[in-house]
Amino acid sequence: MNRIDIQLLLYEEQIKHKSEIESQIRFPISAIVLLVASVAYVLEKTSAITTMLSVGAWFFVGEAILFLVSGLGILNTLYYLSKAYNRHFTGFEYAYLPLARDIYEDGAINEEGSMDEYFEHRLAEVSTINARINEFRSGQLHKAKVRLIATMTTIVVFEVLLIVAFILKGVNNVGV
Repeated sequence: MNRIDIQLLLYEEQIKHKSEIESQIRFPISAIVLLVASVAYVLEKTSAITTMLSVGAWFFVGEAILFLVSGLGILNTLYYLSKAYNRHFTGFEYAYLPLARDIYEDGAINEEGSMDEYFEHRLAEVSTINARINEFRSGQLHKAKVRLIATMTTIVVFEVLLIVAFILKGVNNVGV
């Protein structure tokens, strides 16, 4: 395997990694939609505020804090997802190999051996650019997933405590 083959392999791996990152972004977005829908459904179909207040003001304050923390967690997760997806609407400029016409126009094949040097240089250049972009996007996606897990945990605790409030109140039919 020569140097050009190695550079080409690295280039192809970065393009493949780009597609993997884009497919991984879909799950956190779907999870956020489901979380928001579940909280909205529970709050809409139940008399949540009345029930929490009937258990006690301390309980209501605790649930309100969990609700706010969950909302902030969702916003924080969306912030990192937007950075991973398109860097806050500025986008990512992945590098690609030039078209065959451009190679001829650049004069890369005028001399003996210069075509190999040209390709080796271009492959190294585009692979490095794409690797840096992929590294940034992977890091932002990781941060989003960590925040999503924390937010999911907070929402589960919020909803479990709401169920406990209904049990403490003795409500048999909550309208769900």
